[in-house]
Amino acid sequence: MEPLENQITDALEKQGVYVVRDEELRQIWPDPRHRYIQVKDFAAAHGWRLFAYGDGRGAMFAKKGRASSSVRAKLDVEWWCGSN
Repeated sequence: MEPLENQITDALEKQGVYVVRDEELRQIWPDPRHRYIQVKDFAAAHGWRLFAYGDGRGAMFAKKGRASSSVRAKLDVEWWCGSN
């Protein structure tokens, strides 16, 4: 879990938001019934915000206090729609 923590920390320092694909989340939290809560608790424990979560899509983390309007809308829409 530490490599993921480091990845997120580095990305949030550079760009303020970071997306973790569902495949990566499943490796750490394999039980789909509890994954959302575990990811949310993970974010809270590190002082991040779980900006968005989609079962089968992944999770988007943001710095705590970052307003929704400050995250690039294009990134949000493309990621949630499945385009890269």
